[in-house]
Amino acid sequence: MNYIEENEYIIQCAYDSIGREELKRFFCADFREIVESVVRKSEQITGTELDSGYRDFLSQFYMEAIAGVLINWITDREYRDRETVIQYLVSTIRESLMGILDGLPTADREYRQENTSVC
Repeated sequence: MNYIEENEYIIQCAYDSIGREELKRFFCADFREIVESVVRKSEQITGTELDSGYRDFLSQFYMEAIAGVLINWITDREYRDRETVIQYLVSTIRESLMGILDGLPTADREYRQENTSVC
């Protein structure tokens, strides 16, 4: 968010010139490694290993969410202040990701049991 504030004029020009989707792609490219490292670190903390496809899905999901929130913040800063946006992003990602990882083995076992019964 520092980068956005320091380069507000350029980013607003880029938004006006290339549009929302292209700016979102730009942000996603910047966030890919960061988000993937957060997901992997969370796996280490919980002692859980995600299927690579699900890890990629979660990384993409969080990247899209962060990029979308930042673009909304760029276009309407009066909606939420900087610190609130940061707090919401951190809380949402941390709590949802840890909830997914903490609950995954149990949910996976229950899914397998439900889908292997013969009726």
